[in-house]
Amino acid sequence: MVPAGNCFPGDALAQLPDGFRRLDELAAGDRLATYNHAERDHFEETAETRIDPETWRLVTVRQDQGDAGTIEADLLRPIDFFGGQWPNPGDELNLDLPRLGLSGPVQVTAIAACPTIPPGPGRIVLSVFRHSRGSTGALYLVGHTEPIRVTPLHPIWSPSHEAWIPAGKLTPAHDVSLWKSTCRVERYELDAREEPVYNVEVDGDHCYRVGQRGLLVHNESDNDIPLATGGAEEREDRECIASCNYFGQGETVTPPVTPVAPPIPAGAKGGPCAGKKIPQSMRDEEFPEGESRPPCAYCRQNPSTDLDHVHPRSKDGDLTPPNITPACKHCNCSKGARECPKTPPSNYHGDWPPQWWPQWMKDSWQNRYGS
Repeated sequence: MVPAGNCFPGDALAQLPDGFRRLDELAAGDRLATYNHAERDHFEETAETRIDPETWRLVTVRQDQGDAGTIEADLLRPIDFFGGQWPNPGDELNLDLPRLGLSGPVQVTAIAACPTIPPGPGRIVLSVFRHSRGSTGALYLVGHTEPIRVTPLHPIWSPSHEAWIPAGKLTPAHDVSLWKSTCRVERYELDAREEPVYNVEVDGDHCYRVGQRGLLVHNESDNDIPLATGGAEEREDRECIASCNYFGQGETVTPPVTPVAPPIPAGAKGGPCAGKKIPQSMRDEEFPEGESRPPCAYCRQNPSTDLDHVHPRSKDGDLTPPNITPACKHCNCSKGARECPKTPPSNYHGDWPPQWWPQWMKDSWQNRYGS
């Protein structure tokens, strides 16, 4: 295993405000698309950095990492970043950019004038990182035939979990955010293909979008990534990042991870198994002996105690995976033969119905119990 923990291959497409460009063709000073309107509600919007061409330069540095290859970086920075004096080609600097994978001694290879920053929407690319070697895997999304190649540490936004999840820890329990929609993860396969990989640093939002459908990804890979929420989901995300932190070790040590609540499936009814009870064999498969049970999909507060029909049996709910979800005792009883739990458990805090319910379920609750 080699470093370059938060990167994509050079042919990956980065989304611009008005199109796409390969990552290996991006330059500092370009503008990239970041959050869409729905995502913006979760994150504080920061002011754009004012870049003064008189006091900013484009400095290119190189670091030799031995068997792990080399890193080259184009850094768009003010003179204050360098202690008030511009370096010269050939100088050696000590950088401290651990969240971007570049720390320690580097050699300055070039220094150029500040590029022209185009006006308009999008966030400015402050740095471009080129790693000569990186281990990538394939992220498969449900309904999409072509995978997205990405290193396992690269954090990807999961709306249902409101957390940045390293690509290598994404499972079918997670969804991801595309430019116009969300999509369920099918699997991540770490085939450890070694290839040149690239990353960028984005002003303010510290995120960008990859691929034709605009997958939302963070530009950092570190325990200090700001998350939208706290509590169990934040701890789970930090443990995911820690379990992938193999830099310089050649192996992965995986700590215990708090189980995450699966998204509520879409529901299905009217099939050949409609109205049938959930057999014990399905429970045994979903809840293996000796393993922690996932949290309830409805409240995400309590451990699940059983499986539940999303569309109830009394209304022709199917006995198929799209209609089965784990539930705690309270939510299972509160839901009964209806389409949604009436009340939350006593230890639940927040809006009810919660935002992660499918829209049809929230509408059903509102029609039945709303004022």
